[in-house]
Amino acid sequence: MLPFAHQMLDKHGEFFPFGAAMRRDGKVNMVAGDAENEHPASEQIMDVIRRGMRRRHEEYLAVGVCYDVRVRPNAEAQPTDAICISLEHRDGTAVDVFEPYTKHRSTIDYGPLFAQPGRKTVFED
Repeated sequence: MLPFAHQMLDKHGEFFPFGAAMRRDGKVNMVAGDAENEHPASEQIMDVIRRGMRRRHEEYLAVGVCYDVRVRPNAEAQPTDAICISLEHRDGTAVDVFEPYTKHRSTIDYGPLFAQPGRKTVFED
């Protein structure tokens, strides 16, 4: 998921949220959200993706949703742009992985990854 997010940022300077689902047989499928209007909000796309994943959750071992956020890497840091991948396993594990980035005129610098506990949105109890 991270390489695709890098590709979109490097080429377009932004990306719409997208997802991926690992089936029980180990195959991974990309998941996109088709919203009702031409310029949907990121939250709307993420809702569409997660609803689709919830409908098919019995087929999946794990899922992830990738989106753009503003985040503080630590308590002392200023907010920065970051790629976030919210990962969730059917065993109940959920984690959010962040990769901060800084845009320059023609390049993007990516910072070190960090993670924090996530919340279950697909494999809910």
